Amino acid sequence: MSSYLRDTRLAFLSNGTNFHEQVGILNVLAYTNPIFTGTPNIGVPGFLAPGERTPNYRTTKNYEWTDNVSWQRGSHGLKLGGDFRVIDTNMFYTGGNGSHTFGNRYSGDNFADFLLGLPSSIGKTARATLWDSRLKYFAAYIHDDWKIASKLTLNFGLRYEVESSLKTSRNDTLGWDQQRGELLISENIANRSRIEDFYKNVRPDIKVRFVPYNSAWDADKNNFGPRLGLAYQLRSKTVLRSGFGMFYNAPQAPAMASSNDFAPNSLRPIWTGDPVRPVIRLPNGSEIPAGYNPEGSGGPEATVRFPAPLTIFPFYSREFPYGLNYQWTMSLQHQLRQTLLVEAQYLGSRTNHLLSNHNTNYTQPAPGAVQSRLPYPSFARIQGTHMGLDAYYHGMGLKVEQRHSHGLSYLASYTWSKAIDTGSTFDVAAEWLNPNDFWRSARGVSDFDARHRFVFSYQYELPFGRGKRFGTNTSGALNQFFGGWGVRGVTFFQSGFAYSPRMSLARANYCAAACSANADRIADGNLSKSERTINRFWDISAFVLPPLTNPRAGNGGRNILVGPGLNNWDLGVYKTFQIAEGKKLEFRYEMFNTWNHPQFNAPPSSIENAATFGRITSARDPRISQFVLKLTF
Repeated sequence: MSSYLRDTRLAFLSNGTNFHEQVGILNVLAYTNPIFTGTPNIGVPGFLAPGERTPNYRTTKNYEWTDNVSWQRGSHGLKLGGDFRVIDTNMFYTGGNGSHTFGNRYSGDNFADFLLGLPSSIGKTARATLWDSRLKYFAAYIHDDWKIASKLTLNFGLRYEVESSLKTSRNDTLGWDQQRGELLISENIANRSRIEDFYKNVRPDIKVRFVPYNSAWDADKNNFGPRLGLAYQLRSKTVLRSGFGMFYNAPQAPAMASSNDFAPNSLRPIWTGDPVRPVIRLPNGSEIPAGYNPEGSGGPEATVRFPAPLTIFPFYSREFPYGLNYQWTMSLQHQLRQTLLVEAQYLGSRTNHLLSNHNTNYTQPAPGAVQSRLPYPSFARIQGTHMGLDAYYHGMGLKVEQRHSHGLSYLASYTWSKAIDTGSTFDVAAEWLNPNDFWRSARGVSDFDARHRFVFSYQYELPFGRGKRFGTNTSGALNQFFGGWGVRGVTFFQSGFAYSPRMSLARANYCAAACSANADRIADGNLSKSERTINRFWDISAFVLPPLTNPRAGNGGRNILVGPGLNNWDLGVYKTFQIAEGKKLEFRYEMFNTWNHPQFNAPPSSIENAATFGRITSARDPRISQFVLKLTF
């Protein structure tokens, strides 16, 4: 019996072919420069579709001066110092040429809509702008380690830090007055005449107010962070430790790079289709057919002419407080043997003013096109930056540490914890799920919450060779083969992360874009271990979709589904060769996911597609092996 298999492929990739032009998609970046060419970004729920990657870059220059002084006087160990930084950031981010999503099933099927060219939403990038910023940071601290008695040490200190407000060379950050519906632009912006002309002749429906500020916000100057710690020796081999501290987190300048991303600096129109009919209802009540080019003929400015809805990423307020994290901890450590330690620890934290952004251009759920019902229908979304998220964490930990003894060392730790917040990451769709219950509906376990986690890292030098238990008098030549062998590895077990039962935004119909919507929950949705299978990891019958003809916010909470856990072993065998004094050669064979155990990714959590919801279709990497050669000198 014999078989013959031949696979021949020939591929050519050219960063210069304007595929958008070939399929008739107009007014995107691909027409401005060959480096932006690529396949159109198409989204069809439940199907793989073409995507693209366009060039982006970010450079950061950090100039820093620090000075620290230590002074031991009697029972006090004093430390004080300061830190001054100047941080320059330059970025260029296009966001791609745009996107076309087919998710409303106008023809009864999303893929059929794609074939017919009937998108449910369209976004384009016809012009993009550069971003540069400068921040100045200063911090000072004083700290004292006070040994009150032989068994008691007290640590206390105070840190102060302040960061200047963000400034750009063109004074082009954007603010927003939600009550008056006005763009707030610096009166010293570099291209003021072009902006005035644009909002007078192209978009007279949008109000603009020039303000006497060059920076995006007012600096937060009251950031004093006290620290307090205590260590008490209960017995000769038992120590109790506890501590409390306040820690500040300054806004992250690169995360705010979209602030100057507003027309006419950038042209990024978004059109949202009617949830029932294949048309786009404009803010003035008129309708145009859904398609790849809702703007019709004309140049880039045509994509954002009235009444096309725009997108902005402004700052909502000049008050921009630092993120503030309160941490408290207590631990009990005991030495069982000279090289063996055990420790139990509790850690808690509470965080205010976490950086985020959310869309404030929302309304009440109702049938029909949502764009004309928004408070500011000239905008598809007003996704502003603010410091308004909260987070909580409580965790219990156990640790066993075996320091190197008789060739063996290991560290085993187990954590039982719970993390809760109103948003886990910056620059994502808003996590709130009900406009009438704003932040309460956003509260849920964190995206990164892993309730249980056990990690075991270990290394064992085999007792063979010169100076070891077996073969201690081995000759040099024989020892190069017989000695220096060992094994090491890392094993971890972890419970799954949390996910939300998503549904199409059209079923809630309170936003045009950049909002989240969950289905109704009538049962748990999580299955017991004995019930779970690859094709049914979650219970789809636990959720119900509101009808498109009667939109409303679903009652399913955020992150109520628990995904697959992890069970992973990474092992390696190594051999060390002593070449000369101070020189060693180490050869290693390493296996990641040693037992080739399936590490399943979470299944899709959109209720819209019953065929894929709760069905596991992918996994992390299988076993990967590698050989490593390392020279130490």
